[in-house]
Amino acid sequence: MINTKYMKEGRHEFSPQEIPPLRSGNEVARLIEEWSHIVPEPLQHILRQSTVALTVAGLKPFTFTHVDVEKGDELETVKSGIDALNTISNEQGLGLVWWLSDEIEKSASDGIEFLEIHLKNLLAYERVSKTSQLPGVAEYEVSRGEDGLHDWYKNTRSGLQEAQKQGLLPQGEKAVGIMMQGLYFGYPDQAILDFTNWYMKKGEHSELTDSDMKFTRMYKEPVPDFDYYSEHSDDTAIQAYKKEAEQILKDFYGSPWHRTASNRPTRLASAEEIERYQRVGVPSKPEK
Repeated sequence: MINTKYMKEGRHEFSPQEIPPLRSGNEVARLIEEWSHIVPEPLQHILRQSTVALTVAGLKPFTFTHVDVEKGDELETVKSGIDALNTISNEQGLGLVWWLSDEIEKSASDGIEFLEIHLKNLLAYERVSKTSQLPGVAEYEVSRGEDGLHDWYKNTRSGLQEAQKQGLLPQGEKAVGIMMQGLYFGYPDQAILDFTNWYMKKGEHSELTDSDMKFTRMYKEPVPDFDYYSEHSDDTAIQAYKKEAEQILKDFYGSPWHRTASNRPTRLASAEEIERYQRVGVPSKPEK
């Protein structure tokens, strides 16, 4: 069973002042309300999702979501909306990067495209790099930008592989990739280790406990919950993560903006299409 022997030792402990703070749910709502005035209708709907809100807040370094759009003018309008979001992020120094997946799938309806939209938060990557206690995780500063983030990907993967060789991490060919996915999503260390251990031994899913956070299933979306062994339900980092996430989402969904926005109809991808993507891990190219 995974235990604290996998946690790194002898690494610099960062002070709270050195770690990027989280944005509050109210601050996230303020930002998204501003964005909702400049993006097309399909993007307005994904801005309500919990996985997007937690990434904007800085708790998750990376997420992805989906929306159906009509081919032609609407598809081009969505692409322009993504460009507008990136312009705002650059102008305001938000550390957020939006992009469309390289692959655009046809949905069941003719003339409809099933778009996968990616979002990363550079500040959240810095936060994870400084708070994770997994051996081999490299440090990252947002001042290094996206080029520095590519270096972080490579250095962290190499670091995890070296720690694995030393017997400090779960073994198996796919284990490092799974742990990298957990770091991308910002999951607590113990949850990353538990899921990796479970996956490598091909356990029964009933062995795992779902984080089942409040406010994460208000819309159809790839849910931001995570799994861990029940014996670690009281893990300090897991409980702290859940508390932070739930407070962010409580304030976000309780904001005046969302109370108004939630009365509008949604145009999210169908339940059947979303189901295919729930809890499947990071898409193949999160480092774009």
